[in-house]
Amino acid sequence: MPVFKPGYHRMAVLALAGNDETLERQIKGLLTKEGTNNYSRSISWTHLEEGIIPSLLDGVVIAATVVDFVVPEQLFAEKPRNRFENAIWSWVNLWFDGEPNDECDYRRRKIFAFTLQPIIFLVASAIYASIVFLGSLAVFFCGYRPKNILQEVWLALKLDRSEFDMCEYGNQYRVWEMGLHGHVVSRMPVTGIELLGFLLFGLGIWTIDFSGEWWRLLLAVVIVLCFMFFLALIVASWLKRLPVSPEKKELEEENARQRRLERERLAKERYQ
Repeated sequence: MPVFKPGYHRMAVLALAGNDETLERQIKGLLTKEGTNNYSRSISWTHLEEGIIPSLLDGVVIAATVVDFVVPEQLFAEKPRNRFENAIWSWVNLWFDGEPNDECDYRRRKIFAFTLQPIIFLVASAIYASIVFLGSLAVFFCGYRPKNILQEVWLALKLDRSEFDMCEYGNQYRVWEMGLHGHVVSRMPVTGIELLGFLLFGLGIWTIDFSGEWWRLLLAVVIVLCFMFFLALIVASWLKRLPVSPEKKELEEENARQRRLERERLAKERYQ
């Protein structure tokens, strides 16, 4: 029976009876866990001390009692007492949930921590940091605001990022900063994809020989039309940034307020 910490303990002892199939099912139900050290089925200590069998176990448990005992601290891994030992302790338990159960468990973790773990850590951190760096640049190039790139790369090198998202939370296309109630305060003037479109357009015009056959001229016209359509989309998006009249702005704020009140009302109904 595993014991996870030193000191005073109480142990419940149950005597079971029945056929093999019934006992196996009951024991499996008693040993079902929620988390690392907690069991899903609760049994009253007071009832067991008084010899009262829980109704859920009636017919299977024929006797019960409680035993008290003390586990000495020397059986468990000693926690670090200075900075160097604390650093060793953190490195050894870096990829494990919870503290080691005893000295043997800590020794097994330490063997792995100073053999394979450094190699895996260096390779994984280098790959992860490269993915985060290139992903953040791609996010910025596509017109979204990435998280702090240097900080995210540093967290990736330490394998300390809890999520894989590269964008700021709630980020929108070309929106660099949001004010209250969704009012746009600052926007990116142009994105990398748009700059690439201008560059490809210039290269396309430069490579066309207008003195040649008719299809070259037709190709040039098609490229110009596509460029004008692309430019019109940019202009239309910029027109949205123009200041609106006070009446229209007041109407938009009132509509936003009504939508917020409706969301709050629905939230209260769901809570009720």
